[in-house]
Amino acid sequence: MTYTVLMRRIRLLHSFSVVFLYWFYVFS
Repeated sequence: MTYTVLMRRIRLLHSFSVVFLYWFYVFS
């Protein structure tokens, strides 16, 4: 696994968690 792929995966996971937290905040 290359560094760029790892960074992309972390970035994708981070954006997904932000969306999830926003969704949770809106519907709570």
